[in-house]
Amino acid sequence: MPRSDLLSDRVPTADNHLIASLPSKDRARFLATCEKVELVFEERLIEPGSRIRHVYFPTDRGYISLLTPVDGGTSLEVGLVGNEGMCGVSAGDTDVPPPAGG
Repeated sequence: MPRSDLLSDRVPTADNHLIASLPSKDRARFLATCEKVELVFEERLIEPGSRIRHVYFPTDRGYISLLTPVDGGTSLEVGLVGNEGMCGVSAGDTDVPPPAGG
């Protein structure tokens, strides 16, 4: 059996399609720097105007809603991120504040 096949058997799997699509060696190195977190329903991950400090990779167990404020102090869902994507990056520049209601 080729060495790469043996290596991929020992590399942790990911429940997020972006992470799972990484080559096994890169995926193992990346996952070693990640921390699994349990999110609370309606928890705000990024406050409007604040710096982006974390990147979230939803798994098969949930979704992240992208919200924008509307009149009257309510929010409107304008996007949904599932296990196919990630949330918390603003065009590759983490010094850019997130959109309002992020």
